[in-house]
Amino acid sequence: MKIDGRRADGFCRAPDRGIRAILCYGPNEGLVRERADAAAHAVVPDPRDPFRLASLGTTAIKDDPARLADELGALAFGGGQRVVRVSGATDGLSSAIGSALSLPSEALLIVEASELGPRSSLRKLFEAADKTIAAVACYDESVASAGAVIEAHLATLGGTIDDDAAALLIERTSGDRAQLRGELDKLALYVGNASKGPIAIDMNAVEAAIGDGGALSLDLVSDAIALGDLAALDRAVTRAEREGVNAVSMLRAVTRHLLRLHLAAGRVAAGQSVDAVMMSLRPPVFFAAQPAFRRQLAQWSTGRIAEALQLLLDAEADCKSTGVPVEAVAARALLRIAGAARSGRAAG
Repeated sequence: MKIDGRRADGFCRAPDRGIRAILCYGPNEGLVRERADAAAHAVVPDPRDPFRLASLGTTAIKDDPARLADELGALAFGGGQRVVRVSGATDGLSSAIGSALSLPSEALLIVEASELGPRSSLRKLFEAADKTIAAVACYDESVASAGAVIEAHLATLGGTIDDDAAALLIERTSGDRAQLRGELDKLALYVGNASKGPIAIDMNAVEAAIGDGGALSLDLVSDAIALGDLAALDRAVTRAEREGVNAVSMLRAVTRHLLRLHLAAGRVAAGQSVDAVMMSLRPPVFFAAQPAFRRQLAQWSTGRIAEALQLLLDAEADCKSTGVPVEAVAARALLRIAGAARSGRAAG
């Protein structure tokens, strides 16, 4: 069944009784993740409970389609309902998910996916099912709903923001909930440290702490590359180009990011913990970005990062010397590196 957009947040925070599966999908990745997290938390309050929460990637299910059914049918040690989460789902998993849902299970299945068109077999599977299986679309926020997210989050921090600053923040983040909350936490820290008083965010603070939209777009490009997320990469590159960021700037931004990742990977290989390494970098990895950075470290070795860095250097040189359109040169290099990240994820 379809869940109406007005009901989506409330439904995910407290799924109806008898719900067996929820698909959260759409272009707003932050909203997809937030709603999936809320639904999981409604059943398993402790996200670190290994007996009641299982996470599966697409590769694991494709390699062993029966594994999903096994996870859904497993009983939790010590009792309680289990949650099984599947991230990065595509239509290629429709058959395995449909087969798993045809079997009796007490667990809640939560599936996360990016944009799925009306003809998507995965989307149809959830939308056409009975009232125990739900599909929740996660599209970009309106200005009003993004403003409500800002107001609610700042209330938990004891802060305020003026209208112009809020509008600029929404524009810079495209209203993405995860980015909004992360930038608000950063702003609260910045303003609190600067004023030593009540947190009051204005335009100057947003400009100083977040920078321009192009810089944020380059961060999105770099993260998508390092994670091997091709859908996110396409959106990030489109956004960067719309904001006037050129191809060479993208290559250099990804180079800076991979140099930072290379330093971190070297320290982890030397025996330091990932948490300690992220805090030791200068600047430290902001806490909202830590989950993505942790996943990147798991996908990349120092040797593979070095190969990617050489590819970026060669690409920039080609941009300046071969006469081939720089956009084509950069796109080829970025796609090759994203493909290497996906290979690392599959191997892991």
